[in-house]
Amino acid sequence: MNLVYFGVIGALIIVVLYNTIKILKEYERGVIFFLGRFQIVKGPGLIILIPGIQKMTKVDLRVIVMDVPTQDVISRDNVSVKVNAVIYFRIVDPEKAVIRVADVFEATSQLSQTTLRSVLGQHELDDMLSEREKLNSDIQGLRAYVTLGLLREIHRWGAHAMVISIWLHMMRVFLTGSYKPPREFNWGVGVILLVLTLLLSFTGYLLPWDQLAMWAITVGSNMARATPFAGNEGPVASMLTIGG
Repeated sequence: MNLVYFGVIGALIIVVLYNTIKILKEYERGVIFFLGRFQIVKGPGLIILIPGIQKMTKVDLRVIVMDVPTQDVISRDNVSVKVNAVIYFRIVDPEKAVIRVADVFEATSQLSQTTLRSVLGQHELDDMLSEREKLNSDIQGLRAYVTLGLLREIHRWGAHAMVISIWLHMMRVFLTGSYKPPREFNWGVGVILLVLTLLLSFTGYLLPWDQLAMWAITVGSNMARATPFAGNEGPVASMLTIGG
């Protein structure tokens, strides 16, 4: 009986230690979740977790080599060609790789295939055969650069500043009672301008065309589709469907 008792206790201790003590290699990082919420990124070295409360997802930071499946591409001079490629990438932000992307490897593969078809479709067959370095630079530029990126960022921060200034102005009007008679008309006009400003400031999220812009489009289109009469069954329903 004592042997069984000590055996059960020993097994429980081993299980607890296995779920408590983690060792990460130099090229690994651990994304720690505390009761389901992101807490911190740790590693490398010894990691101590609270069993049942903290969970860890490992992320490999080494350069990964991935083969791009053969793609059927129609060149600019209407020639059908089959093209394959190899991509090299590494994860630089473990938190975003785990939280924002369900499968970072599948997402990278699909993105590389789309980018490959998009770039090669803009070139003629002779260019594909003789100017491979230019094609490589075009692919890298498509993923790394945004046209007039600085001006787009200025537009974004200008939109934020405009919204903040209008909110501060409305608070001043409310606290000083400037909306009272005979200035009700001014107050009404101010509310209309505030709504228009919020709608126009939405473009500040779209122009940089980054991750934030993608989520802004998703949230904005979902809100528009939920609008009565103009949403799912409205006259512009087809225009509010992403990718439709």
